[in-house]
Amino acid sequence: VQLQTAWRRHSQQVEYANTRAAILCEQKVVRGFLVRRAVAKQHAAATKIETVFRTFSEVKRFQATLRTIIKIEAWYRSVTAFQDFNEMKQASVAMQSHFRGRQDRLLCKAIRASIQIQRVYKGFQAHKAFAEMKASAVKIQAAFRCFQQTCKYQKTLGQMVQLQTAW
Repeated sequence: VQLQTAWRRHSQQVEYANTRAAILCEQKVVRGFLVRRAVAKQHAAATKIETVFRTFSEVKRFQATLRTIIKIEAWYRSVTAFQDFNEMKQASVAMQSHFRGRQDRLLCKAIRASIQIQRVYKGFQAHKAFAEMKASAVKIQAAFRCFQQTCKYQKTLGQMVQLQTAW
């Protein structure tokens, strides 16, 4: 009976050890499965977070690049608009210069024509005044010569009368 008891104890201990080993092995497998599943979930979550972060980073970088491109385009448009404005301004200045030059030339031509008209008119007035002065001088000379001739005639007449009276 002791032997049987010892044998039963020993076989129960072996069975317990085998069962315990089997349970530990199953626990190890289940825990490994659970850990691998948790690691897979963590890996999937990390991959998802990484994807979202990379997308966010790329969107931010794209938006920054887009803003830079928009600034460059705005600067380019302002430069081209300024160049176009300067070209149009130079063209308008040239047109104004030509127009004003033409106006000045027409004004100079009109001034020269008015000066010529004034010159002819003043010449006509001077000629008319000279003719009037000449006519007046001729009348004065005629009157003076008439006076001289009258004086001479009266002197000669007086002398003739004296001569005739003396004869």
